[in-house]
Amino acid sequence: MKKIIKKSFLSIMVMSLLVTSVLSVNVSAADAAETNLNIVPVVGVYNYSQVSPASSDTYYLGTSTRGSYSYEVNRYYGDWYAIFNMDLSLPYYKGTTAMTVEQTIGRTYSAQSAYEFSTSVGGTASAEIIEITGSVTNSVSFTTGVSFEVSSSVSYDIERADSSGYYKIGVCHDIYRHRVDKYYGTTKMAEYDMPTPRGIAYYALLYSTESGSGYRKY
Repeated sequence: MKKIIKKSFLSIMVMSLLVTSVLSVNVSAADAAETNLNIVPVVGVYNYSQVSPASSDTYYLGTSTRGSYSYEVNRYYGDWYAIFNMDLSLPYYKGTTAMTVEQTIGRTYSAQSAYEFSTSVGGTASAEIIEITGSVTNSVSFTTGVSFEVSSSVSYDIERADSSGYYKIGVCHDIYRHRVDKYYGTTKMAEYDMPTPRGIAYYALLYSTESGSGYRKY
């Protein structure tokens, strides 16, 4: 598959710094919502699978103690999320002929705290667990808002030999996955699943055999 993207991702990163002030940890998603009516909040993801990893699939990062409890933080495989309500084009069906998918929709990805992001994509950790994990991993406190303006120069050429199915341009966010185990002494009291956002949201070509679900990066 030949991919054509004339609009550089760097320009989007620069634009994001101009349209948002979320680099300060004092900025909340609610504050951002008051200043930008075009914000589309994260309300779910396409590829989330809430499966608890085996111990052999994780690696230990550190332990933090709060009161009578200790919290062991483990990181497992990296992942990415294609975000609902952040499509940059309609889904187009490709059969046996070649086609081009172009961005036709403008969106703004809002700033969120790490806790808001985690819970919105299905994580089970509380705000305290997020704080503990952040202190161990130096994870970001906030995501960064990004404006994806409509531009016909953002396009993907899909060749005749590529898979038949539905294609669209969507917004994705890379994440780290964590498992946080809560202990009282040597007794394990609870286990939490916690995605942590990393980097800046970006656009990508998404593919699915069905129009409404199962999308992945192509």
